[in-house]
Amino acid sequence: MKTELINIGDEVVYIPKHLLVGEKSQMVKDENLGVVTSKNDTYIFVRYNGNTGSQATRPEDLYTLKNRPDLIEKLK
Repeated sequence: MKTELINIGDEVVYIPKHLLVGEKSQMVKDENLGVVTSKNDTYIFVRYNGNTGSQATRPEDLYTLKNRPDLIEKLK
């Protein structure tokens, strides 16, 4: 995704490019779900499931969960 399309508070999933061509069941793991806490021109900072701090993540490896209520529920 483009940095400008991601907002603080968005629920996202991290899927690195190498998994996009692999087994579909490996794409979405609970630990790859998170909430955007901040961003800058280069990175999106995401607090991933089970972590207390945020991690810098490349925006092109993030996908929003707006249309995935089943995954959003796992973040609560």
